[in-house]
This record gives sequence, structure tokens and C-alpha cells, in this order.
Amino acid sequence: MNFVVLETHNEDTRLLDQSVSRALAAYGGHRVETLDPCAIYERAGSRGLEAAIDAALRRTRAEVLVWCAFGTWLELDPRFVHGLRDCYRVYIVGDDEAHFDDFDRYNAQAYDLVLSANPLVERYHQYQVAAAYYPSVYRADIFSASEENRAKGHDGSFIGAIAGKAG
Repeated sequence: MNFVVLETHNEDTRLLDQSVSRALAAYGGHRVETLDPCAIYERAGSRGLEAAIDAALRRTRAEVLVWCAFGTWLELDPRFVHGLRDCYRVYIVGDDEAHFDDFDRYNAQAYDLVLSANPLVERYHQYQVAAAYYPSVYRADIFSASEENRAKGHDGSFIGAIAGKAG
């Protein structure tokens, strides 16, 4: 099977211990062409990115397009994605809690499948979007248990909001 994977590598994505394109090629045995959407966007803008995706899909005869939205605030125009009828379209998002209402609930409707690092995928189903939970994986050398004492200094935890504070 042929894939075109849109995946950027920057300081944010280096914290993740995953590469979708590498996994598909190494473990799935698939033919994968990877495009860095951030680099293409910086060089050619949104229309240039769309043209590069179109060209890669035609050149590789890819059956699947995978948009890995980790580490980028770029969004593909849903009209463009919806128009890509000759391939299965997958949208992989990180923890989409902060931007679900602004972006993802609209963009997701152009894709055939959404994989979210947020377990609350039922909200995609409210928009008739096929979605599944996709747990994040982080590099063990950065995010690992330490030998320091993690004893709690308080008997309870505060859950809620404080007026005038963000969060």
C-alpha cells in the first residue's frame, strides 16, 4: 500500500517517540513518501502545500493520505481535503482539547478517520466523524520516573478555576 504522510519534525515533535511515516515503512512494509508541511508552507504558502500534496498523491498513486498535526498549527483547507476523493484521508491530532471547538470539529469532517490523543473521541462522533483514541508516546529519556521523592505535601488537590486566572 502507498502512503503520503504529512509530518513535521521540530522541537515539539522531538518530544514524541514516534514517527508515523517511519512506523508505516519499517513495521508495516508500506511505501511511504513523507512531506514536511511546515517547510513547504514556509516556502510556498498554503496553495503551494496543496500543490505538493496533489503531486505526491499522483506520483506515488497513494491510497492513503495521513496528516500528522503534531507540532504545527497549520490546517489544510477542509474543501481541499474533501476534494481528495481517490485516497483514504486520516487526520492525527494531539491533545485537541484547546482547539477542538475552533478547528478540529470542522476540519475533521473532511477526513475519513480521525485519531486523537484525547480519549474524548465521542465528540467527533456527534459530527458523524469516524474517530478513535490514539495514545501519545513520549521519549523515555525525557519523560521517565526519577529517583526523587514524589511524596505529596498536601492531603487534597484543587480541581477547578480561580477567577482572573487562565486555565
